[in-house]
Amino acid sequence: MIGTVSVSVPVGRFLLIRNGRDFCAVRFTEFHREPNKATRFSPPDDSQYAEYEWFYQGDGSGDLIKPVESGHGKLYRKPAVGLFHPFVWPRGRNVVRCGPFRLGWDYPTQIGFNTTYRKEDDVGNEIAPTKWKEIREVNTKDPRLKWYRLDYTRKEIDIPIEQVW
Repeated sequence: MIGTVSVSVPVGRFLLIRNGRDFCAVRFTEFHREPNKATRFSPPDDSQYAEYEWFYQGDGSGDLIKPVESGHGKLYRKPAVGLFHPFVWPRGRNVVRCGPFRLGWDYPTQIGFNTTYRKEDDVGNEIAPTKWKEIREVNTKDPRLKWYRLDYTRKEIDIPIEQVW
């Protein structure tokens, strides 16, 4: 799914991110929800969790098979706490980190083009969904890749996984 401010792929498939000479590959490995009980200060919303692995290359080669850095991340969002606006505080870790990239996350497997959704935050990040499952398959120079940028005028696009590279 390609949205105006984010891109999503199925668990186990890579999203590629680029900006200038920096390249990153992110693959979600799992996601789940856990129910919460309502309290005096928070609604009974579910807590949301996801885990991902990342591979970063900043030497300009785009070769993610030999990344400069790699790692694993955990994300979560829990019900906000507080009595009423403006005295309500969100709780969670909702930023995907990959090398110098800091990109917003939304449940279950959406990655934003930036950490926030304001127009002035278009910093040139591009994201390409792929059907690749293993890092050894990733080729950032594959001409079949379709790269997307933040675009507030774009209508949501659903692409069958068979049509994604």
